[in-house]
This record gives sequence, structure tokens and C-alpha cells, in this order.
Amino acid sequence: MDTRTTQIEISGVFVGHIGFGRRSTLRLVAQGGQMVNKDLYTNELYRVGGLKTLRGANEASIFCSSYAIGTVEYRYVFEENSNFFLFVDQAWWENQVKDRFATDTPLGFGVGTTFETKAGLFSLTYALGQQFGAPIELRAGKVHFGFISLF
Repeated sequence: MDTRTTQIEISGVFVGHIGFGRRSTLRLVAQGGQMVNKDLYTNELYRVGGLKTLRGANEASIFCSSYAIGTVEYRYVFEENSNFFLFVDQAWWENQVKDRFATDTPLGFGVGTTFETKAGLFSLTYALGQQFGAPIELRAGKVHFGFISLF
């Protein structure tokens, strides 16, 4: 084992909104990252899945050295900080740890809402997902909760 190595990590997120109509918007998100090192260990990898990355997958369930996720989300805004939305998350990831290699192109889609309370913004999402070419199963749906405190 080499105790001194150089590890390079590159990651980024792009978010854009296209408004149309009085209360509708299309949210486009591209996010990704890559870790480069010949001696990567599992505890150093990205953890993808869940509310902030790939809805329809368990939170932080995908360990990967490289990933890219594209999101298209239609939002209907019914108050200043409140909306209903429909979304599709398409991802690509690979895991290169030592002599092992794995890759997949998972998909997540679903519906949700974000609404403002006195304490902050509460988000509730129901998502279905598909990984490794398995069929989409309604009983395997995921419910994601989120909360952003406003002060």
C-alpha cells in the first residue's frame, strides 16, 4: 500500500430555471463528480442516492468514484415558496476501487411538493427508481422528506 498518493476530486452542479406561463417553471439540473486516484477505498467514494441526488434510490446507497446526474423537473408554483412538481432523474455512475469495476445507469421519477411553514420549507417526494435493468416496482417506491430552516 502506498501511503502517499495524490487524489484529485472534481465536482459541480448546474441549476437552471425556465419560466413559462404565470405559475409554471422547468427546472434543469446537471451534477456530477469524479475522483482520480489509483488507490481509492470505499470510504472515500461519493455516496449517491436520495433527496439531493437521485430520488427513487435509497439515501447514500450508491458508492461511486464518478457520477453524472441529469434532472428535469416541472414545477407548478402555487405560493412564493410552495410548489408541486413532477421529475425525472437520470444518472450514470461507475465505481473503480482497486481491481474492481462496476457501472450502471439508474433512473428515478416521481411527484412531490414543497411548502412553506413558519419554521421553514418542508419537502415531500414520492419516487420510483430502477437500477441494474431491474423492472420498476410500485412496492419499492421511496418517500423522501426534506426540511430547510428559514431564519
